[in-house]
Amino acid sequence: MIEFRVEITGWREGLRKVSLTTLLHEHAGLSLVEAKACTGRVLDGRLVALSVPSQEAADNLAARLRELGAIAFASPASRNGNGAWELWRQDDNGHRVRVARYGSQDAARAELARFEALGHKQIYWLEDAS
Repeated sequence: MIEFRVEITGWREGLRKVSLTTLLHEHAGLSLVEAKACTGRVLDGRLVALSVPSQEAADNLAARLRELGAIAFASPASRNGNGAWELWRQDDNGHRVRVARYGSQDAARAELARFEALGHKQIYWLEDAS
């Protein structure tokens, strides 16, 4: 199955923050807490990547995000970076734990973005496991 992605790479003056959070919550499958965290990441200038089921859904979501003042792009998940990727976490005590393994870099990046959006103190990163 081909996965599609919407990337939010920044924002313009006049960004409608509350509307952005609502849109992410209602149309990107995020909990309200995750949606608020994603809005915070956007405001901090960090990349937010969202997985969606179809190109049409990606195009529609990206267009609605742009209407709210976000800089957003829809794209199919790249076939570059295929191979095994692992998501890792380091806790406050320096313990490193593999969280999950993914079949593509794009899937791993989307999950990394989801974990980072939760606002936990832990550090998350990806490693090429192929």
